[in-house]
Amino acid sequence: MDTRSQFEDLANLLPEAMLLVDMDGLIQATNAAARRQLGKLDIEPGLTALAALCIEPPHQVADYLRSCRRVVALMPATLTFRLPCGTALPLRAQGARFAPAGETTACWVLLRLIPKHAAESRFLAMNRQIEKLAHEVDLRRRAELDLIDQREWFRVTLAGIGDGVIVTDIHGAISFLNPVAEAQTGWSLADALGRPVEEVFHIVNEETRTVVENPVRRVLAEGVIVGLANHTILIRKDHSELHIDDSGAPIRDAQGTLIGVVLVFHDITERWRLEQQVRARKVELEDEHRRKDEFLAMLGHELRNPMSAIKTALELQRLPSASNEALQRAGGVLNRQVKHLTRLVDELLDMSRISSGKINLQREVLDISVVIHSALELVEPMLQEKRHVLFTDLAAGSLCVNGDLHRLIQVIGNVLNNAAKYTPHGGTIHLAAKRVDDAVDISVRDNGMGIPLTLLSRVFDIFTQSERTLARSEGGLGVGLTVVHRLVEQHGGTVAVHSDGPGTGSEFRIRLPLVQVVSEPPSTPHSSPAMPGCRKMLVVDDNQDAATMVAELLRMFGNEVSVAFDGQEAISFFHQELPSVVLLDIGLPGMDGYTVARTLRANAARGPFTLIALTGYGQPEDIRKSFEAGFDHHLTKPLDISKLLDILAATPATQVLN
Repeated sequence: MDTRSQFEDLANLLPEAMLLVDMDGLIQATNAAARRQLGKLDIEPGLTALAALCIEPPHQVADYLRSCRRVVALMPATLTFRLPCGTALPLRAQGARFAPAGETTACWVLLRLIPKHAAESRFLAMNRQIEKLAHEVDLRRRAELDLIDQREWFRVTLAGIGDGVIVTDIHGAISFLNPVAEAQTGWSLADALGRPVEEVFHIVNEETRTVVENPVRRVLAEGVIVGLANHTILIRKDHSELHIDDSGAPIRDAQGTLIGVVLVFHDITERWRLEQQVRARKVELEDEHRRKDEFLAMLGHELRNPMSAIKTALELQRLPSASNEALQRAGGVLNRQVKHLTRLVDELLDMSRISSGKINLQREVLDISVVIHSALELVEPMLQEKRHVLFTDLAAGSLCVNGDLHRLIQVIGNVLNNAAKYTPHGGTIHLAAKRVDDAVDISVRDNGMGIPLTLLSRVFDIFTQSERTLARSEGGLGVGLTVVHRLVEQHGGTVAVHSDGPGTGSEFRIRLPLVQVVSEPPSTPHSSPAMPGCRKMLVVDDNQDAATMVAELLRMFGNEVSVAFDGQEAISFFHQELPSVVLLDIGLPGMDGYTVARTLRANAARGPFTLIALTGYGQPEDIRKSFEAGFDHHLTKPLDISKLLDILAATPATQVLN
């Protein structure tokens, strides 16, 4: 029996299309399944080239066949056959080297073709066909030569299958393992022969770790095909684990008597890992969604409180009977609550900038003691309000870091503020700074409410907060520690937290790399002088209340101030009044502030004047666009009068009215 006849005789029993291709890429033989699937193609064995039937470039098909001749395990690829009607038939191809024992034929390639839509059912279909194959093998046992040939083909076919195959006898003892089964179980065929299948194919449940009923035993007991099992782990010979799907089918003789079982299993480790990642990510997203909901509820609370106080203070100021003392108290309330709202907005903007990587550090050599003392000045009011006792232990001498002064003050201030906020009245806070190797170690320890152990690993995550009372007397949005973590990382440092649980207090440790300096670090800048003289000014804002209040404030400093509520009116006033300083909102209706600024700057004959943006847009991109449009300065709302006075104090003398 020649090679082609052997191929057709045995391959006709398989459900997948099988092709035999020679060294020149010519199709030498096809099985019945191939003729059914490719029946519309005119294939002449020995004359038709595989490349001529495929859409893929001929050199790509030739490269694939050469690769297949180098391996004995099936090599996957996709081949798209061009049908006479013009449609394309994509097939999953698996090819391997084929050289039957005793044959002088040059090395050929055995190709297995599977329609993509049928790939999912390959396990059960293969088991049914293997059952038929085993039945046919039993019928041919009377012919010894045919039996030898068929065994060889059986070995080559199963060796080329990409799944593990185990065959047992009627007692469940191992009679065959293909190479994939050997690799996946860790057992060689020689060592496994005759052993009970449970010893070689030892499986447990993924979740319970209990032994799972072996599919071979169920097939032997029921005589039926056992479908795919899920959540199964194969315990290999070396006790390592493999996540698998498995199925089994009976092998029967010519009379239909059960004589054995064929077991097919497939490594799904990668799929299992992906499923685990999806599950974990789902839990993370659900937790993040819950924390965002809590954050939004808290944000609403934090915004309503100061707005309620502001509204009440405004109502009191409108009362004709209000005393001067009551009006002063109302003014103090307005000032404090506006500062509180500004701080909330700054927290949100800081978190947004840091998360998106849009924050730029203005680095300089800093003595860490200067940073710490500046941070202490910020939190001193809260320490006094809550009557905390602060102990400091700062290392002698200079410990210098390369950092952004404003941001490092914010870092240490946030940690101190956190300690003060969550420590009951009259508590103690310890602040220490010392050198550890090539870094400065800053610790803040308190005896406050502590941190639950379940929350400790997520304390720096955004939207993460400990349990709060309904009164929320601590205040804040809970993003301060996230800002600390991101800023410390940007400075090349680390931050860690420790707590033994609720009621035990907590300790934050910040570590920043030290730098060597040859001179003392620069001192902090002095405050600007007070604004001298009087200026003619123009305030432009479509919010009439905002424009009027800013104008009134500037008039109280002795300035002559005009007010415009849109772009056209601003340009008209500018030419009429000739102001030396213009405070211009960017978000104007119709003609925006950028356009107004360019129009004002285009009047070269007007002479020098100072153009200041006063706007709610404060992102780096907004500031860049302001300067490109011709603004000299960029201030964000609400107006920080001290910053404006600093700018006005630096106004050239020629712009000051006499």
